[in-house]
Amino acid sequence: MKKLILLFCLSMLLTPVFAQNLIPNGDFEQGIDTSTNTFLYILSYDCVINVNPIVVGCDYWTAEGESDRFVYGSPFFNCYDNIISHSGTSHIEFNGNDGAYTTLINSIIAGHKYKLEYFVCLDSLWFAYWMQQGGFSPQTGIIFTFNNGGNTFNSPLITYTGYGDWRKYDTIFTAQANSTEFKFHGNNQSPLPIYIDDISLQEDTSTSIKENSFNCISFIIILNPDNNILSVTINDNLKHTIIIFNSLGQVIFHTIMIKEITEIPMVNQNSGIYYISIYSKNSIFTKKIILNKNI
Repeated sequence: MKKLILLFCLSMLLTPVFAQNLIPNGDFEQGIDTSTNTFLYILSYDCVINVNPIVVGCDYWTAEGESDRFVYGSPFFNCYDNIISHSGTSHIEFNGNDGAYTTLINSIIAGHKYKLEYFVCLDSLWFAYWMQQGGFSPQTGIIFTFNNGGNTFNSPLITYTGYGDWRKYDTIFTAQANSTEFKFHGNNQSPLPIYIDDISLQEDTSTSIKENSFNCISFIIILNPDNNILSVTINDNLKHTIIIFNSLGQVIFHTIMIKEITEIPMVNQNSGIYYISIYSKNSIFTKKIILNKNI
């Protein structure tokens, strides 16, 4: 039985509150359980030539150029690291000017504030190759764009920091347009392959709170694999709204919590990734839940 205990303390004046992830399949877990192979044969590495215009098997994403979806445990080919993803078993590889794009679950709205968060790792085999070629440490970066005249911005400069070393990056921005599509691609400054995982895009839904107002809430979330019941315990007497979304952003459960413990039946839901959001008067807490009925 999985048990998650959280002490959620907020200074609402200083801490923004972020809502649902607007990027579908941002952890790239949905899709076939095998790695793709769209990358071109480059240099002396033994990569199969098989260019394909889509990220094969990665639901809701389409590639630009030759991008790959790697699934841990299936072949990664001789020219890439067989690293574990930041979370789950899947991540995306791209380099040069390659990348991928997706349609947002909900449009971002001009004038609203958002937070983009993502995890990045660089390939050690290609790093070693370029060190041998020129004796220098290649650097690279990612460009993020939104359609309809929306924002375009660059990641910080990314350098190699070690095998399988995932680094977290984020940026907060105000939307310039009503955008429906999100895209990332390399900045073309280096051929060093980039791995990306766990992309999230959330709106800042902060409200004005009295200065020095603090609120500490303790959550206990238990998913019982024997009966597929999700139990939520909260240590206060306030009303809380609980909403559970599936990986498509669709609401599968909604209730007002007016007692200390609420039990949520998940027995009719398919195995997969879900998100539980707990809303109080001035705060929102969201956590990923993995339902596996095969256990």
